[in-house]
Amino acid sequence: MPLEDPQGHDLTGKVVVLSREYYKGDQEARRFHCQGGFGCKSHTHGNGVFGQFMSDGERCRVERYEIEFVEVSRLDGLFEQLDEQRQDTGNEGWAEGEGS
Repeated sequence: MPLEDPQGHDLTGKVVVLSREYYKGDQEARRFHCQGGFGCKSHTHGNGVFGQFMSDGERCRVERYEIEFVEVSRLDGLFEQLDEQRQDTGNEGWAEGEGS
């Protein structure tokens, strides 16, 4: 079931779990760090959410309706983990404003 967000929360910077309907693997493999895109805000017309998978650092675009729920725990060390993955892959990230 897709994420229902009647409050209009901004997903930028949040960790979400993607739906089993669209993505394989256990919950850990489906954890995704939202970093930008019109889909991060429920009041915009876009659905695209840019970010990266927490398990392997793969950067990609997902659709807002593919998000099962927002993870509210386990944020300790999140940014350190992402920095390590970025350094390991040599990814410097997307340009400012890309995907918005």
